[in-house]
Formats: sequence, structure tokens, C-alpha cells
Amino acid sequence: MADVGSRNLVLLLGYLGKDPELQTNLNTGGKFCVLSVATKEKYKTRDGKPHEPTEWHRCVVWGKAAEIIAKYGKKGTLVDIQGKIKRKRWETKEGDKRQRIEISVDSLTIVGGKLKRPVEEEPPEENPEEDELSPEEYESKKGNDPY
Repeated sequence: MADVGSRNLVLLLGYLGKDPELQTNLNTGGKFCVLSVATKEKYKTRDGKPHEPTEWHRCVVWGKAAEIIAKYGKKGTLVDIQGKIKRKRWETKEGDKRQRIEISVDSLTIVGGKLKRPVEEEPPEENPEEDELSPEEYESKKGNDPY
């Protein structure tokens, strides 16, 4: 069989479970955030009852994107994440072997709210006057939104 390659790609659309906290890697000095992202799947069980389990995903964001999500992300923020599955392995001081699965984030977008662009870009300055538009002003500006 021919080698067709492989792909490690994760797409998540979910809610932040807590406020992001910016951290510093002690070895490299790089900035990062660990996000707890919740996703739900709706389906019916065999007996026809609705079921909606929540899955929690540990996602790690690095660099400028980490700084921006730490500044603008809050518990309950809807985020769109693209990344890769990574398995982290280590040994405790007691010699116990541990591992965890996390998502290494390549792209993160805050969905809804004021920030509607990938977090790799610098967000626009907030202008409170633009938040209170009349219905006519809203309709006239709606077509100009590039996102």
C-alpha cells in the first residue's frame, strides 16, 4: 500500500471553563496560556433520552496569541481552536510515570463579542461610542464588516 501520509489536526468550538492566565516558561522565557475548553455533543441514548455530555480539553497557546487571549478571554468565552494533539510524558520525583493529552494551539479565534478575528492579530481599540448604535446606524455599518 502506498504511503499517503498522515495528519494530526484538531478543530474545537467550545467555551472557556475559566479565565485564561498568562504564564512564563521558566526555561525559555516564552509566554503561554493553558486553556480549559468545554465542548458538548448532543444525542439520544438507546432508550431515547437526550444526552449532552461535556468533554474538557486542555489547550496550550503560545506567544502573542497567549497574551491576547489572556487579555480578552474570560470564562464562558466561545473560542474556535485549530491545533494538534500532543502527549506529554514525565516522571514525578517519586518515580511515577505520568502522561496527559493536550492540544497545542496553532490558531485561535474568539467567536462573537467585539473581537472577531484570529488572536494572532492585534485587536482594534475599543470605542464605547460604537457599541450604542441606532438600528439605522447598525444597518448602514453592517455591510462594512470584513469578518
